[in-house]
Amino acid sequence: MEKINIAVIGTGIYGENHVAFLASSQLANLKCICDINKARAKG
Repeated sequence: MEKINIAVIGTGIYGENHVAFLASSQLANLKCICDINKARAKG
């Protein structure tokens, strides 16, 4: 199965969970994380 490319916009409470899940997913490529707070976007 081909992986899908995903971007996360906003790294609030739910965004942090989404990033953690997608970073370890075998089904998705986490391509981009965007947030107005640069420190949070860098993870």
